[in-house]
Amino acid sequence: MFPALSRKYLGYDFQKDKGTNVISIYKHSYEKPHFYGKWHCSVIQKIDQNYHIINNGVLNRKDFTILFENEEKKMYIPIETCGSINIYSNVIFGSSFLDYINSKGLNVNIFDKYGNFTGSFHSEHHYKRSSTLLKQASVYNEAKKRHEICIKIETASLHNQRENLRYFYKHNKKESLKKAIEYMSDSINEMKKSVSINQLLTIEARAKQKYLQSFDDMIENEEFIFEKRTRRPPMNEVNALISFGNTFLYRRIANEIYKTALDIRIGLVHSANSRSESLNLDIAEIFKPIIVDRAIFTVIHNSQINKKLHFEVEDNGGVYLNNNGKRIFIKELEKKLGSKISIDGQKISYEHIIKNEIYKIVKFIQEDEKYRPFKYT
Repeated sequence: MFPALSRKYLGYDFQKDKGTNVISIYKHSYEKPHFYGKWHCSVIQKIDQNYHIINNGVLNRKDFTILFENEEKKMYIPIETCGSINIYSNVIFGSSFLDYINSKGLNVNIFDKYGNFTGSFHSEHHYKRSSTLLKQASVYNEAKKRHEICIKIETASLHNQRENLRYFYKHNKKESLKKAIEYMSDSINEMKKSVSINQLLTIEARAKQKYLQSFDDMIENEEFIFEKRTRRPPMNEVNALISFGNTFLYRRIANEIYKTALDIRIGLVHSANSRSESLNLDIAEIFKPIIVDRAIFTVIHNSQINKKLHFEVEDNGGVYLNNNGKRIFIKELEKKLGSKISIDGQKISYEHIIKNEIYKIVKFIQEDEKYRPFKYT
């Protein structure tokens, strides 16, 4: 028989007394979700409407839902409430799986074991307007207009980096942090006076280097030394977190761009050359300091991530998050995206702010509406 009384209905729980067969009704008590430092090992990690598959297995359609199964267990993913599926392991797709998610407009992102993005599946039902594509290409080719919006994006990025520096300077009056803050302010002023995108990007690169040089002052943990930025492979734990977090954010923003009329191949700051995606990288510049960097500081400061337990070292010296490390860090990244701040008297999550940012660019492209990037205050 179907265990009807074990379910919650309209906010109420039901309990049957075995002796009298009397059914009691109770108002369901909702507990505030907790984020544990050492998250339990599970086949699928569900956070809001996003599913993260860490273990190997098979994805297939099962009636009107999606079934993930492996030797350990079976788990169902309700298609109607699923926002995206993110795969970090070896997963086989059944023949009916792709047809089904295509009909539902669902995105699937695939990452290799190191957290590098390898590919994605996007529904053919995403609507693209040729008029928007032409306007987007026109903005890209119009040097003055493109330069103006690039200044806005990059100054917003530096502003948000500076806010991180200011936060830690309040708690740790290090002279190096103070100098970094001053350098960021000077760089923002230089950007506003720049006469070309190349000059702008040169200023941005120097400022970013100064910001990254302050990472160890912000982390303040002898177990997690940053030193310098290394990629492909990341050569220490902090670089592993940065690479994984950046890729995570790129995909989340890409998912939202694909829902609009914008063409992700045509960026504003990043050149539209051989890259299959550029626009998501531009928007991520604004939010990496707020989402990725702060998630890194949190998992290290709160001892959620352990150097010995949550990383693995490859033969080439590259350092990567292991499966348990990925679970913990994904949890914190999702928590940051779900956290809310007050804007014009309303509590708005960063996830929603990112969506708004994309639609502000849509308005700028389609209707020449003035673009004001998000700046944390």
